[in-house]
Amino acid sequence: MEEAVEVARFIRGFTIKQAEEYLNNVIKMKAPIPIRRFTKKQAHHTTPWEGWPVAKWPVRVARAYLEVLKNLENNANYRGLNVDNVVIVHAAVHKGRKIRNYMPRAFGRSTPWFQDTVTIELAGAEIPEENAPRKLKLRPRPY
Repeated sequence: MEEAVEVARFIRGFTIKQAEEYLNNVIKMKAPIPIRRFTKKQAHHTTPWEGWPVAKWPVRVARAYLEVLKNLENNANYRGLNVDNVVIVHAAVHKGRKIRNYMPRAFGRSTPWFQDTVTIELAGAEIPEENAPRKLKLRPRPY
């Protein structure tokens, strides 16, 4: 849940192509996602931006977002929008249903083994090309 929230916060304001490119780099472990809220007991990394030293590489979450981005791109094509100028204006994550499992233990006990799911919500809008966001400015990694 936490990683999905952080990815949603990070890609809001990107164009569809920028978000796809960045999430593909996250899957290849080349670019991290900044962790801004859920930073308790997290390792600090050298990051390509200023001010947020906590970062993660949420590969499974990035793959799920790429599927939703593909749907957003297809919907934009269907509506006749210019996909290059479609910007993600709304990105939200909501709690989904909880998949309940129990692991049996000795002496008739059991341990809960629950899996939380999330619902990803993205909305895009076509904006004029002069107002489209520029390429994401990142400084090169020092190593």
